[in-house]
Amino acid sequence: MLRVESGRFTESFCRDPLALILPWHLRPPWRKRDPMTPQWFKAFRLDRQHREKRQRIARYFDCTWQSEWGPQRSRVSSLSPTGCYIEDRFTVPPSGDVVPELTVNLPDGQICVQGTVMDAMPGIGFAVRFTQVDDDTKARLSAAVQELRQVHAQF
Repeated sequence: MLRVESGRFTESFCRDPLALILPWHLRPPWRKRDPMTPQWFKAFRLDRQHREKRQRIARYFDCTWQSEWGPQRSRVSSLSPTGCYIEDRFTVPPSGDVVPELTVNLPDGQICVQGTVMDAMPGIGFAVRFTQVDDDTKARLSAAVQELRQVHAQF
């Protein structure tokens, strides 16, 4: 940056002294601007806006899901209309497996859905994306998540 003092230019707060002499396209290659930087900031901003629009609630719900060894009792720590995260330290299916039956106990009743395991971390839990969700179940999920988000926003 340049600052004008009594009719002459002085250098102040300038990190790159060549910026005073050469335009950016004439600087040596190691001093050129990275053209991806503005796009990275734009992508970060869009991701943040997308996250604000997502409907997700971080709250614990009891659940039962069907594994290859039979019904498993666990808890859901994060719920949205499109999926959930199930915390289970002992029985974690590998990524890509299908969960044929998942029952989540919500404050207004139970919902039963099917899903696919998206991300599994043994000893911690796994993420499930719901598949074949009918309109009624999707509406109940959306309403429950929206209601719980409003309750959390008050505190």
